[in-house]
Amino acid sequence: MSNTEDNSVPTEEAQTSPARNVFSRDMMTSGTTATIAIQVAIVVGLLFMGGVLALLGERLLGGNVEESRMSQYQAWSLICPPRTQPISCKLTQSVNRESGTGSLALLSAESEGDRMQMRIVVPLGVLLQAGVGFSVGDVLTQVRPYETCDPSGCMALVMLDATVLSAMTSKDMGEVGISVPTSEQPFSVPYSLAGFKEGYAALVKANAQRNSVFSFLYR
Repeated sequence: MSNTEDNSVPTEEAQTSPARNVFSRDMMTSGTTATIAIQVAIVVGLLFMGGVLALLGERLLGGNVEESRMSQYQAWSLICPPRTQPISCKLTQSVNRESGTGSLALLSAESEGDRMQMRIVVPLGVLLQAGVGFSVGDVLTQVRPYETCDPSGCMALVMLDATVLSAMTSKDMGEVGISVPTSEQPFSVPYSLAGFKEGYAALVKANAQRNSVFSFLYR
């Protein structure tokens, strides 16, 4: 019986095979990660270019950027200044006298920083101490002080918080109450909420576009 030991030396390939396998797996993992990163970068780049091209097409087809734009939403008008001006759009309604000579109240929903507000302008000659009443249907009533007066009238502000917006988008009518020296009772000026919901949504969208990272395309 032979007890001869196997003193054969492993070949270089046999010695290094495990290391090569590990190295190969690392290379495959690294290659897969790099491929995914490249694919993600391509998708993000295509989305960015798509947004740029879409807005550029809107600009080219949308007319002169130096012109103001107005869209009608039943009783409300969405007015956007020229795109070259750093001014936000606003949603307005003018309540005129029955005779058609002059306005009894001008309501304007507009942005103020990160907030939205309703600017109410009434003719000169009102009792300033009484403030201006603002109501929406039968669920919301508040009195706001006058902020200032100028040749166009006296102005008060109502913050368009969630409660006010919920009422204005679900009711049909509202009232502005003003006090004048010739009457002991406040004078009510009714306004319509027809189209306000759609107009307000368009206002938010229009201002978001003007303030987006692609706003340079409008200039």
